[in-house]
Amino acid sequence: MGSRICRVQIFTAPLPISPDSSDRAGWIRFAKRIVHPFIDNRATIHFTEYSALLRLRPTMKSFENKTVLITGGNSGIGKATVLAFAKEGANVVISGRRVAEGEKLAKEITSGGGSALFVRTDVAREDDIVALVEKTVGTFGALHIAFNNAGTEGQFGLLTTEQTVEHYHQVCDINIRGVLLSMKHEIPAMLRSGGGAIVNNSSVGGHIGFPGSSVYVASKFAVIGLTKTAALEFARQGIRVNSVSPGPVQTEMLDRGLR
Repeated sequence: MGSRICRVQIFTAPLPISPDSSDRAGWIRFAKRIVHPFIDNRATIHFTEYSALLRLRPTMKSFENKTVLITGGNSGIGKATVLAFAKEGANVVISGRRVAEGEKLAKEITSGGGSALFVRTDVAREDDIVALVEKTVGTFGALHIAFNNAGTEGQFGLLTTEQTVEHYHQVCDINIRGVLLSMKHEIPAMLRSGGGAIVNNSSVGGHIGFPGSSVYVASKFAVIGLTKTAALEFARQGIRVNSVSPGPVQTEMLDRGLR
């Protein structure tokens, strides 16, 4: 019972020959040829219902009395993380823009004996982030862990010469500004609790380039830069800041990007 985690393999073989720059459909096919071999289809993530599992929570709970905030927690990697922390006894704060999905997920956890709260949040808006952190601390008394996972893929298949200012803001306002604003307000709350841990969700695209996704790749490189800087700034005050860089995982975001 439960989700299985995708095993990601990094291949070092030469990439297939790229299509002509004018062939937009070819770029999408090219991206699929790069991405699909990374996924072990025998271990596709399945986001199953966890209610029954939550009722069987172990006596020893790794994160009991800890409060965890997860942005973009309604689906995909964020939802899997929400459920994993709930299973381990944490107070889980789910943030996202889709209210019905977030409230349903929080209800599933609480009805199974867990502790969860949904707060509607647009991470590109600083006032929303302020309200999110205040609601978290006001409800559970402290903030100990944050997973800044909210992100968007934008539009894949656009060459660098085809990018627009609008598309740049669509991606970077969430992927970069959202992480920056989240840390800006999470860290003071953690300092008041004596320390904490932050994990920012980057991507394998934060380490290498992918044709047709320059803005997305740049945003994920930026997440790693923000992470390294904040880690150096607050390490001596008991705040650990790290990033993770998932390869392709079969989620709604990946499905949208490869259509």
